[in-house]
Amino acid sequence: MRKKKKINSVITLCLFFSLLLFFNFFHSSSLHANNRAIINLPTISNINNFEWNTTWGSSGDDRGNGIVLDDSGNIYITGNNYADGLLLKYNSSGSLLWNKRGGDSSSDVGNGIALDASGNVFITGYTWSYGAASSDVSLIKYDSFGNLLWYRTWGGSDDDEGQGIVVDGSGNIFITGYTWSYGEGYNAAFLLKYDSAGKFQWNKIWGLYPEEKGFGIALDGLGNIFITGYTRSSEVAASRDVSLSKYDSSGNLQWYTTWGGSDKDEGRGIAVDGSGNIFITGYTWSHGTDIYTLKYNFFLLKYNSSGNLLWDITWDGSDDDYGQGIAVDTWGYVYITGSTQSYREDNYDIFLLKYDSSGNLLLDKTWGGSRNDHGNGIALDSSGNAFITGYTYSYGAGYTDLVLLKHELDTDNDGLSDNSEVNTYFTDSNNSDTDGDGLSDGWEVYYGLNPTWSSDASFDGDSDGLTNHEEYQYDTDPTNFDTDGDGLSDGDEVINYHTDPTNSDTDGDRYSDGQEIQMGTDPLSSLSNLSITLTIIIVIVLSVGVASLVLISKYRKKVRKKKEIEFENRFPMIDYMSRDKRSWFGIKLTQRQSINLFFLALVGTMILAFLAFEHYFYSFLIMIPGFDYYVRDYNYDSDYYISKFLIMSLYYIFILILLIISIYSLIRSSRIAKSYSESKPTKNSESWFGIILTQRQSTELFKFALVGTFVLSIIAYYTILFPLSNADINSTIPMLNALLPYWFFIIISLIICIYSLIKSRGIAKIVRLVKPISENKAHPVIPPTPKIPDYTIQTKILKDEKRVYELNDSLFVYCPYCGTKMPKTLNIKFCIVCGKNIENDLNF
Repeated sequence: MRKKKKINSVITLCLFFSLLLFFNFFHSSSLHANNRAIINLPTISNINNFEWNTTWGSSGDDRGNGIVLDDSGNIYITGNNYADGLLLKYNSSGSLLWNKRGGDSSSDVGNGIALDASGNVFITGYTWSYGAASSDVSLIKYDSFGNLLWYRTWGGSDDDEGQGIVVDGSGNIFITGYTWSYGEGYNAAFLLKYDSAGKFQWNKIWGLYPEEKGFGIALDGLGNIFITGYTRSSEVAASRDVSLSKYDSSGNLQWYTTWGGSDKDEGRGIAVDGSGNIFITGYTWSHGTDIYTLKYNFFLLKYNSSGNLLWDITWDGSDDDYGQGIAVDTWGYVYITGSTQSYREDNYDIFLLKYDSSGNLLLDKTWGGSRNDHGNGIALDSSGNAFITGYTYSYGAGYTDLVLLKHELDTDNDGLSDNSEVNTYFTDSNNSDTDGDGLSDGWEVYYGLNPTWSSDASFDGDSDGLTNHEEYQYDTDPTNFDTDGDGLSDGDEVINYHTDPTNSDTDGDRYSDGQEIQMGTDPLSSLSNLSITLTIIIVIVLSVGVASLVLISKYRKKVRKKKEIEFENRFPMIDYMSRDKRSWFGIKLTQRQSINLFFLALVGTMILAFLAFEHYFYSFLIMIPGFDYYVRDYNYDSDYYISKFLIMSLYYIFILILLIISIYSLIRSSRIAKSYSESKPTKNSESWFGIILTQRQSTELFKFALVGTFVLSIIAYYTILFPLSNADINSTIPMLNALLPYWFFIIISLIICIYSLIKSRGIAKIVRLVKPISENKAHPVIPPTPKIPDYTIQTKILKDEKRVYELNDSLFVYCPYCGTKMPKTLNIKFCIVCGKNIENDLNF
């Protein structure tokens, strides 16, 4: 029996160590795969910096949502300053000219902004001010100096929001958004028309149950109106599909079309070029090369003026990517901004993409800091310079600050603006390689080379064995001998070892290429590493071990069943293993069942308490301004949060019910344990957190605490030490804060396990020190069972009129390990069922 337990313990430990090695391998492989996914995206070069950026904000929540430029290059931005609507005006150099805030103590937000031919500013959004019992669509007109000219609202008894706005050549104003008031019990999309004096003209409302929303709006040269958003109408979409509507200037629907798949797809921004082609951006869950990684992908759609889809593009990054704002310049180039998490793990950056009219990517840039940064709106000036607004957690004075970025025109896409090429570097703004040496002008400027001298392409400034031209081809640093810092020169990696000079661990086995060369393993094969080979060997051994365990378990069950049958045949009047039954929710439990219930309830209580703590903790953080950084900041709309709240409420109720059941079970089974501890077969019982444990429970608790301590130590390493060892200085503090609740739970659980290990050690030691009769420590042989003499039998009749016989309790003893009931007259030294030495534990 002891040998079998030792074998089981060894196999169990091997299993945990193999799981640890597997976790190491797959964790490193997943990191390596993520790195490759990022590398396969259009490369974001360090030379692609924005010309300037500026932030505006207070200590609260400040965001930029819409942006527009006038003919003089002045920039107007709308958004919100915490609970107030916001309008800012900057000059073309990024200097703030004035700001206006509107609204009372209620919530007011500006979403869309437009200008008329006279330079007047029109803003739409929603307001809870002015006596509204719910949100109403707002329309505000300012002059170019920030003076309020008039204010209009539209809506009913429920929530209504304006999202996009345009103004035609006659000064007519068109607004789109969504309304609950006129949606017959659900959100419906709308189109409103006002004249230049703010007089309401007409409205159009469309959409079927359960939902349709409008977000982006644009005009073509003929005055036709195009609206994008999404529909969840049951006749069109199974989940959410991008919607595109065309109306004439009188509000007559021309056509309607959708795009999407089996999951969530939303259109956010829309623009029309000079030929009447429509471009839409947004985000999709349905499309992409890998739709099973639970992430959003950015998309770009192109339709002709008749509503026919010409092409679509999805940007399949390694994580979430959202398209928000879109604009088209006079040459037909498409500019898009939004938020991406594909370039920096756990944080969003603002991105800027440029496509030609055929869908070819010409430019991609990101901007951001150590926290989340989001792009919402984009506008272009007459020179092709792009201006982006959004909000940043990384920079500024407060919680979130409004941000404004400028990117100058770069005709040849070499990373240098046309202005800097002409006036600073004296290169050709229409030629990305002025000197014709095979190196882009921007790359040469960034690394300190001369973009007008072709001979420097053949130099090897860092003496790594690669010329500057070769360094450009392999995307390495021409001023750094070892770009990836793995101990191998860039030249050795390319020429001799054929490894990736920009990746310190080419095969992803968590050993650098330089370390593998020193150890004599193959840096191109993760299987050459000793730990991986050892893992494979352990897996093979474990496979045989698990199969052996299954066979041994079946054999032991068979032998045990045979012994039980023999015992019942010898002692037919003994109710085997059913002494002192207790009730649990009306169910009678044996001693063994109560012991199992105790540990099941213990584990269940810990797990459910963790789930409840985690979800409630994060839900509480979301409600505190400044703390929602610690949760992922998705661009979901308000109705999503409502549905999420309802779903999570049901989930909380479910967890709470299970938690109550587990705690009740823990208390109930502890009382059963206490009743056993007060009986003679439960000698050497002890208290654990005030709960009396039997000898068996203490032994099982020792094993549970041993395994729990081991597992939690591994988890603590991978959630505390490993992330910190791989984090840079800037991300260490945010990472500490983000992982705080997990660490708190892990440390508390670890303390409980260690305490349990120490507390149960004494009884476990007593159990181990029980000496067998045999001197050679061989498994004791169970002596033959003598015949049972006649005894006086007490009888009673049950309700079902079946006669059950029970021997007088005083004539029997109970095994303290398995609870088996045996006659005292046998002079028993070993349990006839479990075989354990019970001589020292029984009082005859």
